Amino acid sequence: VATSSAGTVFKEGNFYYEIISEEDKTCEVSESPYFEEWSNPDFYPEDIVIPETVNGYRVIGIGLSAFGSCYFKIKTVNLPNSIVYIESCAFRNCPELVKINLNDNITRIGSDAFIWCRSLSEIHIPQDITIIENYCFYNCEKLSQITFPKNLTKIEDYAFGRCSGITDLQLPNSVTGIGHGAFEGCGNMKTVSGLYNIASIGSHAFRYTALETCILGKNLKSVDGGMFGDCKNLKSVYILNPKPPESNFDPHDILEPVGVPAKSPAGEGLGPNYEINNLAGIDNATLYVPEGSIDAYKEANYWKYFKEIKEFDPAGINAINSDKTTSPVIYDINGYKQSFPTRGIKIINGRKTMVR
Repeated sequence: VATSSAGTVFKEGNFYYEIISEEDKTCEVSESPYFEEWSNPDFYPEDIVIPETVNGYRVIGIGLSAFGSCYFKIKTVNLPNSIVYIESCAFRNCPELVKINLNDNITRIGSDAFIWCRSLSEIHIPQDITIIENYCFYNCEKLSQITFPKNLTKIEDYAFGRCSGITDLQLPNSVTGIGHGAFEGCGNMKTVSGLYNIASIGSHAFRYTALETCILGKNLKSVDGGMFGDCKNLKSVYILNPKPPESNFDPHDILEPVGVPAKSPAGEGLGPNYEINNLAGIDNATLYVPEGSIDAYKEANYWKYFKEIKEFDPAGINAINSDKTTSPVIYDINGYKQSFPTRGIKIINGRKTMVR
């Protein structure tokens, strides 16, 4: 260390550190300043253990791009409880990373922090995280088990895009906003729950997924275009809001090439540049709306493009919501599992319930 002041970078053991505060004696793990080091696949060991203190400084964070390199063969990371933040791109493109412990003292994980960590299969998001930032886990294609914090409020743009390992998404009811493309390309995702308190959904949020049924809550106020684009398995969408959420959807948008131009009836007459990611999906699905609101939905932008719109009694969904569970398990009286409670006697989360 040449001088003892904030911003000074020093090396100890396998890692570089930058002093954050001389007064508080804190530092963060930082990126190597030398190309021959951060481009060397063997510069870091496969199993990384970050110390809690080093040279009298408390290690409180993982700095910008600290381990962000496609060259490294890092497989496991053990973080101390002293870590309170992880900066953007901290573990970007670590293709062999399979395990990292994120302690509950961490209050922020930056954008792109784990982008392209293709071997990461399980993640526990710390309990004080309220926002999952842009591209945070983008293209973590093996990610299948996610523990969300109970106070999570927003999932930003493309946060879990192309996470094809996700099959059943269970969000906490605290989430109120889902960004553009947040789960785009999660091609094996068949179910999603916990959308009851969502107020806004960004464009292409669930594009290219295997969703069959989706339940949207009464607080939904706005949706951007094509949130169910190319969801070929989509059969039904239930919404509890009697007032159609606003939308900027434009079926004539000319989008970037993503596949074969739409061949569905909804795509007819829109020209060769119309792609299969806007109307395709909803043009073969039924939209179920609260009783008395069908006329409003038939005239509302985006919603009117569903293949069919029907009214339903939302009492069954409200019963589930009041049960305060993020993933209701529903069976009919004969023991057959259902994705949505139809009228009659049902077994919801182990309790007999009359759905009217």
